[in-house]
Amino acid sequence: MGTAIVPTYPRHPLALAQQALAFSDIAPERLRLGVGPSNRPNIEGSFGISMQSPQGHLREYVTILRAALWDGKVERQGRFFTVKGTLPRVPHTPILVSALREGAFRLAGELTDGALSWVCPVPYLFEKALPALRAGAAKAERPVPSLVAHIPVAFSQDRQAVNMAARKQLGYYGQFPSYASMFAEAGFPVSPEGELSDALLENLVIIGDDASISEHLKKLLASGLDELLVMPVIVANAKEERQRLARLIGQL
Repeated sequence: MGTAIVPTYPRHPLALAQQALAFSDIAPERLRLGVGPSNRPNIEGSFGISMQSPQGHLREYVTILRAALWDGKVERQGRFFTVKGTLPRVPHTPILVSALREGAFRLAGELTDGALSWVCPVPYLFEKALPALRAGAAKAERPVPSLVAHIPVAFSQDRQAVNMAARKQLGYYGQFPSYASMFAEAGFPVSPEGELSDALLENLVIIGDDASISEHLKKLLASGLDELLVMPVIVANAKEERQRLARLIGQL
């Protein structure tokens, strides 16, 4: 259970490390800490923070966070942060990052314990994300970290109904330039109005009954995706479909 990522721009990395340590004291070895820059409309529009160089900011943030959580001390003067501090204990909290484009997946492979994808079409995960993750790990001469793949599923055989539901629940991502660019790189460009295409949704949302969805998820795991972050696309009955998904995941 979790929120996937903590946005980095509104939170100082040393303060987040202190919070992670407190959580570790309450529930030892239960926390994996996901961080990411979020998106420009949220960071600049809601928080009023200038979102400069998201990937450079994330690299520096993770470097500080790693030093604090794994070495217990950090002293660094960088472009975004000047930090000097220690933690009373070293929790060795795994750090994951959100990843959308190939550069972020390479960064994840180089520095972190895992990459968290979001609304990435399945072909993109295998053709772009995984190779970039492996390249980053090879550059740093370290083991390839986990790819945690966001996979939407819908309990329906009616592709048209699923696409309609998916546009209602996920369609706003087409309005964000970063997501639109990723969709285009995956071969599924959005419309001039930012609408998600049928082809994109067919390569993003798994549909079917419980058995067929379960089989599809097992194939994804067997094909190289380390973990799946499975989310329901609600077609008819939210409570029932969420319960079905919970049961299905419990049986994988």
